[in-house]
This record gives sequence, structure tokens and C-alpha cells, in this order.
Amino acid sequence: MLEALAIVVPLGVGLVIVAVWRFGRSSDPLTEAVARAEFAEKEPTRVVEDVTLAADGRGALLATEGCFGVVFALGDKWVTRVLEPKTIAGVEHDGTHLQIALRDITAPRIELAVGADWVDRLS
Repeated sequence: MLEALAIVVPLGVGLVIVAVWRFGRSSDPLTEAVARAEFAEKEPTRVVEDVTLAADGRGALLATEGCFGVVFALGDKWVTRVLEPKTIAGVEHDGTHLQIALRDITAPRIELAVGADWVDRLS
């Protein structure tokens, strides 16, 4: 009986992990129009001047008057944050992705497939 559980339990956990990985994400890539709309909904007083979409469609960086914004996927939802010097703990680029460390316990780290030029823009 225990031998059967030793096989069934890891198999069940593995199936749950695969299901969450496959179905727990937004299926539609982010577009510029959606990024602008999501950001405008949360930050109606900020005017978006420019949008840089992530290569994988999982987020975008937005230039606004005086600061930057980000829209990124969290599960099947789009989340927005304003990026100001006081909210950014660090910025790095690994050659393919920009990692933004935030002083925000609800989103401590954001990873986006955008160019390395954003390191200088956000630093």
C-alpha cells in the first residue's frame, strides 16, 4: 500500500505543477494597446509617451512624464507598477532578460525580455 502511495503522490503533484504551468498563464501576448489600457486604468493621471513590449509578450515597459511604468503578467492577470528611483532596488540584464528588483513585497522581482538599454534608463 505504501509503495503505491510513493508512486501516486509524486505523480499527482507533478500533474498539478504541469497544469498550473500550462493553464495558469495568460494565453494572449500583451499588445501595446492592452499595456496602455492596463496602465491607464491604474494610473489615470500619468500620460504614457512610449511603450516597449517584451519579446515574449509577457510584459511591457512604459515611459511616462517623469518616470516609467511596467505592465507584467502574474498568473492570468496583468499587473502594473510605477517605477521611480524610490521603488527600484536594483536593475540587471543577463543578455536576454531585464531583472528589476523592487522595494515591493507583492512584486519583489520582475523579469522582462527587453533590451539592455533599459538598465541605464531605470538606473
